[in-house]
Amino acid sequence: MIHLSDFLIKKNVKKKLIVASGEEESLLFAINQAIEKELVEPLIIGNKTIINDYINKNEFLNLNNIEIINEKDPEKICEIAVDIVSSEDNCILMKGLATTKQIVSSLLRQKEKLVDADILSHISIFESPYYHKLFGMSDAAINISPSVKEKINIIKNAVAFFHKIGCKQPKVAILSAIEKVNEKIASSVDAFQIKKYFENNQTHDFLVDGPLALDNAMCQKSVENKKIISSVAGDADILIVPEIVSGNIYINHSIF
Repeated sequence: MIHLSDFLIKKNVKKKLIVASGEEESLLFAINQAIEKELVEPLIIGNKTIINDYINKNEFLNLNNIEIINEKDPEKICEIAVDIVSSEDNCILMKGLATTKQIVSSLLRQKEKLVDADILSHISIFESPYYHKLFGMSDAAINISPSVKEKINIIKNAVAFFHKIGCKQPKVAILSAIEKVNEKIASSVDAFQIKKYFENNQTHDFLVDGPLALDNAMCQKSVENKKIISSVAGDADILIVPEIVSGNIYINHSIF
């Protein structure tokens, strides 16, 4: 399996990690791990007393020398974090205890500085012992019920990200409940229309197929059992969910 950390180590570019609301022990352990691998230089924005309490009480956290900006108001925390990311090069924004709404609101105020795409979208990256490679899912956090046009732009954003992490021809699976078009299932109709759009525009640096159910997007045995002929099925790099609810459920199930 290709690990994202391995790719970043090979790139040999240390990023400045801007953390919005870092008052969480598991998050601090993740930061600590990234520092040990020499991937990031963190700057944490949040309640300094709480953050230092976590650091001081745990001997495995070697974070005593990191920079912390003391701020308790969640909205101000997000504003500071996004201001730094929008004004400095080589930065990564990391969401801590700040809500998605607070982060996105701050991002939208700086959209012109940060985004050169047609839509702002979210992508989750997964490493699973049950899948043979890194894979992504979009959009499970920002776009609530995207239209066909919006899903096309979400795919373009996700593909651009995968190109940047070294995947030359990512395989995109547009998910639905089934792998055939059913007029009563809107996501299957959307998926077919999106597939046709990319076929007509002759993309060469990524592959798209849909509708595909989750099992035949990621499981080769399911593909064989259902006799599906597809260059994407069973080997997807990117999963495009129908809307935010299904994507969010999958992410939370995977984590918790």
